[in-house]
Amino acid sequence: MSEKIRVIQCIPNKTAKVGEIENELKAFQDFVGGSIEVTAFYTVPDVGIVCNEEGKIRGLQPCLLNGWSDVIFGNCFICGLTEDDFTDLTDEQIEQIKTHLLVE
Repeated sequence: MSEKIRVIQCIPNKTAKVGEIENELKAFQDFVGGSIEVTAFYTVPDVGIVCNEEGKIRGLQPCLLNGWSDVIFGNCFICGLTEDDFTDLTDEQIEQIKTHLLVE
């Protein structure tokens, strides 16, 4: 049984919210609806956005603007990053993300 990690869940046309996700590849793929891709969250260190690597070419709805021009398409989640794994977001990271993104 895997452990859950605390993330910010982002779904097109919905307010992002703090939640949990199983810390395993299948759960990540299920949430984003396909193969995953990870990109850095543009202003918060050690934070990544996990998204569907084919979201744009599959015509998924835009979900999140990362920086000035990087649009994330389809469901995604924001999590903490270690050197080799995903991890919980800290309270401080969540507060920093909230300065850029509306979160419930």
